Amino acid sequence: MFFLPLAGLAALGAAAGVAEARSVVRLDRTVTVAGLPADLDGLRIAHVSDLHLGAPGVNLAATRRAFALVQDAAPDLIAITGDLLTHPRGAA
Repeated sequence: MFFLPLAGLAALGAAAGVAEARSVVRLDRTVTVAGLPADLDGLRIAHVSDLHLGAPGVNLAATRRAFALVQDAAPDLIAITGDLLTHPRGAA
């Protein structure tokens, strides 16, 4: 049986936009993946999502805390998904 430890750092930073911009949550999960190659057994992945950097009200201190949690988890891989940046209307 193979286990894929997942340093599930989902919803770090601004998880759902400005309303959650100060929310930093760390969730650790172990995921079993059938047929996973042996060299990937024990792989630690940090998942950071929806930081919304540049959005009004986004707290830089919360973003720093989020990445401090990632650093403390010492993952093998960091996946940043969702909205990384937010531009005010008309900024493009």
